[in-house]
Amino acid sequence: MILKEHLSFCNLKIKMNNSLYENKFISFLKRYNLYDETIYNYLIHNAIMVDIKEYIDFIGCFFVKNEYDCITKVTLCIPFLEDDITTLITIHEYVHGYTMFKKIGKKYQLKASEEVLPMLYEELYFLENQSPELLNHRKNTLSYIKGVAPFKYKLGYVMQKELLLVNNKDITHLNSLVPHMCKKYIYSLKHGFKL
Repeated sequence: MILKEHLSFCNLKIKMNNSLYENKFISFLKRYNLYDETIYNYLIHNAIMVDIKEYIDFIGCFFVKNEYDCITKVTLCIPFLEDDITTLITIHEYVHGYTMFKKIGKKYQLKASEEVLPMLYEELYFLENQSPELLNHRKNTLSYIKGVAPFKYKLGYVMQKELLLVNNKDITHLNSLVPHMCKKYIYSLKHGFKL
């Protein structure tokens, strides 16, 4: 089956196929004020869910822009919720989708700070649900970040540590802090500090 056929087939399946992890996912979103029914329904309705073992390279948050550079649509390609790792990955992509949904109809250019909030919420999920599988996943992720990862992931990793110190984990509050913190950090990098 080619990818296009497989993705169409997956879209016909029930979106969330494991109630334990669906409940963990939704509870996490609600705990951190990431659950807005309109946004959640839009993102899940437009999501393409795939088997992570076969299509890990297709996981992500994608958006369509019109001729005026305004975002017109957001689509998540996320794994079926089967365990803590797929839930963590879905949280990461959902946070991307959540922030992009708020930009529908507006001009948008990708920024170096785009990974900060998704990586922060990923870390919060890890801290709440530590398991051997998540620990191994985190170790592999950190190895990638400290190695060949693009700058946006390195920035996300450093900023996530700073944002963990902020008491208010509400997405609106954190989103307001990110641009200033990233500018300050990038400025310090340009003047001799390293990741």
